[in-house]
Amino acid sequence: MRVVPDDEYPEFIRRLREQARRDTEELVPRPGYPVYGLAEPSLAPVLVAETLRTNGEWTLISLTYGRPEDVPAGPYVTVTTIAIPEDADEPGETGMPTGRYWQEDGHGPEAELRFAVEREQERGERWAGSTEGGGPGPDTFTSAPVVVARETLRNGAALVVRQGNVWAARLETGEPLVALTVAGRGVAPESVRVETLQSLRPLIEGRTEDRISRVERNRGRPRPPLPVPDLPPAHGAAALRALVDFTLATGAEIREATRARRDPRHGRERAGMYNALWQRAVRERQRLAGEDERTANYAVTSAVNHLGHLDSQTAWFRTGERLREAAIDETVRYAMLGDRVPSQRAQYLWARYWSAHLAGPDQAPYPDTNRDPDAMRARFAAREQYDADLMAAWEAWTATV
Repeated sequence: MRVVPDDEYPEFIRRLREQARRDTEELVPRPGYPVYGLAEPSLAPVLVAETLRTNGEWTLISLTYGRPEDVPAGPYVTVTTIAIPEDADEPGETGMPTGRYWQEDGHGPEAELRFAVEREQERGERWAGSTEGGGPGPDTFTSAPVVVARETLRNGAALVVRQGNVWAARLETGEPLVALTVAGRGVAPESVRVETLQSLRPLIEGRTEDRISRVERNRGRPRPPLPVPDLPPAHGAAALRALVDFTLATGAEIREATRARRDPRHGRERAGMYNALWQRAVRERQRLAGEDERTANYAVTSAVNHLGHLDSQTAWFRTGERLREAAIDETVRYAMLGDRVPSQRAQYLWARYWSAHLAGPDQAPYPDTNRDPDAMRARFAAREQYDADLMAAWEAWTATV
């Protein structure tokens, strides 16, 4: 949890409440499908923990029940509603879809549930090892065998995966385009009952108040410093290049972990290395450009995100070593040294896109004023066009290298 300096605290709180207001406007009224929550047992607080939107439509809403400090042992429950695309496989002879959302061959619900159990186990380990958790250490929760079975729970038939005191279940909702996953620890799945929710508004507001209260608890609390690695010397563009290489390698590890259906584990040593590389790159930018730390940090942030955007959006960057190396080299030299580079137009278009991205498609010049929906759509369309122009510029560049 971030420790907010006193001079930033009022603005930080204002932004949290503003984000809650925007989330409420987007999620209330709820999406075009039932959203499920925990009816029994009664656990508090109840928070909107995770949401996912694809092509403008809400496709996942995850709610948590219970206090974060109870994560290692429980009671703690997560209820996740997933919208299945309309083009998913048609129902089979049993009346249930036969595609990847429902198969029990290691690529459908069982794989999803095993992943959910693994996430809950790792969440417990991370919390236990935190300054606020104070519980058992790592590896305490994952030694029990995994048991997979069809069971009858209070909401009906379910596929259940158990490991120790952690479990996850896929419940059948009766809605053909809605999947429901429930995970918990310290609560027996037989005692759980879910129901559709009338409104997400109190849950969204509760999430904001919970974050504010946690920030309040951490104000003034000393945090253990990150480890400081012994970095080899790097000056000028080399300092930013080292940061970029480290960041892209981390992104590749995250993608691999996602494909393997596990959470990537990045400990304090990696966080310390990232922080040291970042600070060195900012200092070098300050030295070269004669600018203040805030401006230098913006330049470094923009360059790192530019290359991360290429890494996530373009196949040629991920698979073409020659093109990748040239794009990294030109972006680093442009950002740190102000060199004129063959990708000059793409660098300019990125600056335009990045500025629009930071503003956000739903941000008016004065966030506390009422926003015009048509203006919001226009800003979103403009940002999408900026991105299309950027990708076209880089695609044209690849033909010249």
